[in-house]
Amino acid sequence: MRWIRILKRKIRDSSKSIIIMPAIICTTSILIIVSIFLIVSYNTKNNTTQLESEKESTIIVYLKSETTEEQSSEIQATIKKMDSVKAIEFKSKDELRSELKGESDLETSLDYLDSNPLLDSIIITVTEKDLKSTIESIRKIENISSAEYGEQIE
Repeated sequence: MRWIRILKRKIRDSSKSIIIMPAIICTTSILIIVSIFLIVSYNTKNNTTQLESEKESTIIVYLKSETTEEQSSEIQATIKKMDSVKAIEFKSKDELRSELKGESDLETSLDYLDSNPLLDSIIITVTEKDLKSTIESIRKIENISSAEYGEQIE
């Protein structure tokens, strides 16, 4: 008789723990989901703030193929005078060709060409204030083939 009473008590106690277990699992799951959401939200806000604080963009200017070194120097001097320009770097078409050879598998393709098809370029680092007006001013300079800064290339 005693063992029947013990068995009934165990069955009754186990039924209480079966009811409590889903509540514990549900609460734990909700806490984990909320924690993940908070971490993702914090990281997104932090990364966005960091990107906004940098506020720099890069403009790549390609010079026309017939541009002389003297004209190139004048173009660089004109660009350096702009308020939003932070840094400027000139890369000749020969430098670009050697970089392409070193960085990619284009070495054999570039060796087949008799002349270098690349254009001299100027890499400009600018602040994002008045970016559109800066790019428009650069595009108006004589002997510039194109100036790109991440906009949709048409």
